[in-house]
Amino acid sequence: MDELRLVVYPMVLGAGDRLFGETQDKIALRLVESRPFGGGVVKMIYAPAMADG
Repeated sequence: MDELRLVVYPMVLGAGDRLFGETQDKIALRLVESRPFGGGVVKMIYAPAMADG
């Protein structure tokens, strides 16, 4: 994965599908960019965190 882009809407649904299904893999991410929009919506861009810092 090179980049993960998420747009988060402030809403709790209580159920639904997992974004990546069932996985045991963990990938450390660092926040590259975030941008707030009206109504509490936030766009976030993450990239893999470097193992050496």
